[in-house]
Amino acid sequence: MMADPFPCRLFAVVVVYNKSISESTTIKRLLRVDIRELEIIVADNSTLDYNNEQECREKSIHYISMCGNKGLSKAYNAALSYIQGRSGDDDLVIWFDDDTQITKEYFLALRDSLIRNRGSEVFAPIIYGQDGKIYSPNNAGFLKNKLLKSIDDEIDYHRFNAINSCLAVRQRIYRKYRYNEDLFLDSIDQRFFDDLRKSGAKFSILYTPVVHNFSQREKSIDTIRMAQRLRIRVKDLMTYGRKGMRFTLLAVVKACGWGIVFSWRCRSISLLGICVTHSILGFLNNIKYFLGIAGEKMNRYSDACIKLRS
Repeated sequence: MMADPFPCRLFAVVVVYNKSISESTTIKRLLRVDIRELEIIVADNSTLDYNNEQECREKSIHYISMCGNKGLSKAYNAALSYIQGRSGDDDLVIWFDDDTQITKEYFLALRDSLIRNRGSEVFAPIIYGQDGKIYSPNNAGFLKNKLLKSIDDEIDYHRFNAINSCLAVRQRIYRKYRYNEDLFLDSIDQRFFDDLRKSGAKFSILYTPVVHNFSQREKSIDTIRMAQRLRIRVKDLMTYGRKGMRFTLLAVVKACGWGIVFSWRCRSISLLGICVTHSILGFLNNIKYFLGIAGEKMNRYSDACIKLRS
């Protein structure tokens, strides 16, 4: 056990999908860290039974069954509902994938930052991809986030963005916030940081490296799996594009760009077809969405006028 205690409780949430928790690198590492203030929570999106509930019970891990793959945002929100009544505003929720090689150094850096940056509400470590590039934190952009070239690069805190993996967030952020459940898997963290910046949240960087394997950065990509992945990714991108008409148009451009890149890498024109098809469908759905909002505004305006006349 770490010699010095943490100044707050830690709720480590691990979302697993079609995997036994005994095979989860993250959970193995978390159990070895041995922090008294740490509670591990598993949100299970598996579509098959891996006996995870029994294994969690034996390891004193709180288990949440999602009864199938309900998506990442719903799994996050289910975990937050459990944590809500068991935590104080200063406690931390830490989000993990199931295959992260989390280290003791991460928690040491987190504890140090909690003490030095008492006003901070979000703590983001330095995330490296398997290609050695820093992917998180970064400066947010719609078509492309601007990556840091080194840990010494300055980051614009008005554009502060990060991925959810290994992100630690004060529980007070979630008192009135839940993740957008229209997003199934992608753009969830991008939308989260959009909302955080608007709320004036305070960010801190944990200068401890974490290596994350991004499946879409692998040198060898399975075309069938990539096709399935792109269907979800483009749909979520177009949903994220509902921020406005300009963003919807940019989302179409971005999706088509993905199609070109992955069709070239996989030598399969079908991937471009998937991106184009799903971006057009998303564009049409967004038009309906915008028209629906406009119609609601018109109805409210009409109701207000009727009340004034009466």
